[in-house]
Amino acid sequence: MMIIILEMPIKEVFDSYSKLGKDTSYLHEENDRGVDCYEDKEFFVIEFHSFDISMLNSLAQINKELQDFHGDKIIIDISDNEGGSDIVWKKLVSYLSGVDYRYKSKITGHGKASKKYVESYDIDVQGSESKFSYIDCIDIQSEKLFDFKKVYLIMGDKTFSAADSFARFSKSTGFATVIGKESAGFGTGLDPMLLKLPYTNVLVMLDSVGKYPETTKPKYQLNNICIKDVEQYIVTNNI
Repeated sequence: MMIIILEMPIKEVFDSYSKLGKDTSYLHEENDRGVDCYEDKEFFVIEFHSFDISMLNSLAQINKELQDFHGDKIIIDISDNEGGSDIVWKKLVSYLSGVDYRYKSKITGHGKASKKYVESYDIDVQGSESKFSYIDCIDIQSEKLFDFKKVYLIMGDKTFSAADSFARFSKSTGFATVIGKESAGFGTGLDPMLLKLPYTNVLVMLDSVGKYPETTKPKYQLNNICIKDVEQYIVTNNI
């Protein structure tokens, strides 16, 4: 059998592979903190420490608690969120907003394997394997559960990958007022693709983007992004 590992140092392959157990479902370590949510006067605060796909299970509890919330301001904190799945934040948007969204974002990538991967979905790709791009269309249909008009998103310099995508979406569409620090980026990049071969459990990383991330800047720059200070900033500046 021939196993090909594309553009990834051997040591990194074995370091990553060593973390995988026989029954491992995910290719990364799950953030134990997950989601925290609580009511604070006129604010309802949701802290997403990860967008791991398992966070979908937390949305039902968030919705339940929101039923008893009589304020009008929602704070979503993703300042230490290093990403996961876009599915999580898209579902969150569909719950919190009464508006349907159609959002287009330009995605860039590098590498032969990555380009073939995107093209396999019949997506119109522009450019060569050294640098290519395509338009990603995101459609979010409201579940009509809530329709909060005052949503605030806290981002920071650890906001990365899918979390950066959420910040970029929020800023571009006006879903939320984005406050905090410039992100770590990669919300518009094709991340490395990890594959676990089903019979051998060998971990393969396909070549991809990663050297020059495009970051997202908040609408309101705020260096101290603890919840209390952000709440005070919102009230003081009437935003």
